Amino acid sequence: MQFTRDAARQLRVELVERRVASVEGLRAGLRELRPREVDAFLYVSDSMVGSQAALIIETAREKRLPTIFQDPANVDQGALASYGFSYRAAGRLSAKQVQRVLLGANPSDRPVEQLDTIHFAINLKTAKALGLTIPPTLLFRADKVIE
Repeated sequence: MQFTRDAARQLRVELVERRVASVEGLRAGLRELRPREVDAFLYVSDSMVGSQAALIIETAREKRLPTIFQDPANVDQGALASYGFSYRAAGRLSAKQVQRVLLGANPSDRPVEQLDTIHFAINLKTAKALGLTIPPTLLFRADKVIE
């Protein structure tokens, strides 16, 4: 989280932190958001919060907040944007490693593999619903644009 705080300070953006420890805490925190309290919703990767993406996206839509996620699949669900790796791709890579071991490869002989692609996706339908204009230069840099 310190990385996020440092980045906000460098960008001169006020970071409003809301820590949650449960799905109910997340729901309560989303309900309590007030107009103009925040300008966008960004979450630091966390499986509990990530599992509630649909709730976050729907609540943000109702409150007219842009949402930015790590998983590009969330843009298909209505998030404004994502910048991160694909959980699907990570699962496929993990499955390949498991398959090799099950077929007899020694786990200690297996090289460490990691995803080498970061995806940037933008949902123009969501942008339009929020009254946002996405600059063409940003659209050009996106790997996926939903129109």
